[in-house]
Amino acid sequence: MNSEQGIKRALIIKIHASQKKMKKKIFFRWLLINSLCFTGMFLTGFLLVKLFPYAMFDLLNKWVSLIKLTGGKRIAELPSRISAFIHIVTRNSVSVLIAFIVGLLLLAPSVTLIWGLFYSLVAFAVSSIAGNPRPLNFWILITFEALFLIIPASYSSALATEIFGVKPEKGPLLEHWKRELKTLLTYFPERKRNWREVFDENVKESIFFIFIVASLLLFGAWFEVWV
Repeated sequence: MNSEQGIKRALIIKIHASQKKMKKKIFFRWLLINSLCFTGMFLTGFLLVKLFPYAMFDLLNKWVSLIKLTGGKRIAELPSRISAFIHIVTRNSVSVLIAFIVGLLLLAPSVTLIWGLFYSLVAFAVSSIAGNPRPLNFWILITFEALFLIIPASYSSALATEIFGVKPEKGPLLEHWKRELKTLLTYFPERKRNWREVFDENVKESIFFIFIVASLLLFGAWFEVWV
C-alpha cells in the first residue's frame, strides 16, 4: 500500500514538474514573439526615418501631442524631481496594465509593434533632424522601458494560452486571429478554461513577475529623473 502511494506521489510530482516546464516554455516563446515584433518594428522605424525624416518627425510630434492630451508631461514641466518620479511611475504603470490586458486577449504582438515604432521615432527622428546622436543613458532607458512593457505582455499572453488553448505558434495564432478578429468591437476569444482557475494555479509566478516588473518600473523612473 505504501509503495502504491509512493508511486502515485512520484507521478504527481513528475506531472507538476512537466507542467511547470511547459509553462516556462510557453512564456519564453511569447517573450521571443513579442521581442521580435518590437525589434522588427524598431528597425523598420529606423529605415522610415532615414527615408522620410521630416514626415517621421512630424508623426512623432503628433504622437507626443496626443500623449500630452492624456495628461503626459515632460520632466521640466513638473515642480520637483519627486513629482517627476511619481508622474513617470504612474504613467508607465498604466502602460504596463494595458500591456497585460492586451496580452490576456492574445493581442500582445499588436501593441509591441506600436511601441517598437514609437520608441524608434523617439530614438531616431529627433537626432536625424538635429544631427545629434542619442547619448548612452538614453539607450539604457529605452532598454528598461522595453523590458517592463514586453515582459508583462508576454506573461499575460502565457496565461491566455492556458485560458484559450491557443499555442504561441504561427499557424495556431494566425488561425485564431483570423477566426476571432471579425470586428474589433466584438472581439473576445472563446475560453477553454476558467480565468480564476488559471490565475490561482499561477499565484507564485504572478508574484514573481509583479516584483520583476515593479523593479524595472522604479529603476526606469529613477534613471530617467536622476541620471
